Amino acid sequence: IGTVETITDLLGLMGQVHWAMGNYESAREYCQQCISLLQEIGYPSQTAQYKRLLARIALSEGDPQTAERYLQEALDIYEVHGLRGWKSVTLGELGYALVSSGDYATAVQLAEVSLRICRIRAASSPYMALWSRNQGVFVDSHRELAYLAICLTLTLVQCRSLNRAVELP
Repeated sequence: IGTVETITDLLGLMGQVHWAMGNYESAREYCQQCISLLQEIGYPSQTAQYKRLLARIALSEGDPQTAERYLQEALDIYEVHGLRGWKSVTLGELGYALVSSGDYATAVQLAEVSLRICRIRAASSPYMALWSRNQGVFVDSHRELAYLAICLTLTLVQCRSLNRAVELP
């Protein structure tokens, strides 16, 4: 059929498609199969990526506690393996998940920290884009910064819409 990497790519893609269609149980099953294979072959960055997708599935199902757990697992993977790539985005996503749990102050702090990290990374690089050999795609720092700004904005808007006073750090 193909290499293990091809199979994990297909399983991950199926998870994303089912999530987008609202088939959360199927999406979760595909992601968990993908993660199991990725752990077997030793791909921590991609494992963390699909932990993040499991978190988005949990949020779609209205389960912020499970989302927080998956996001923390992704952050732990990044920390253990010294991976910086999507750590800042994951912090922003964790902030957004915390809003759903009612921890508004921490949510805003995490979103702001993630945005600061991304700005520092973007400013310290003479090149605003990096080639990602693992993914085989072009990763644009501007896109990551825009994504973080969206996470921060959504967090702030949701806090304000709930009439919660939140001070930024």
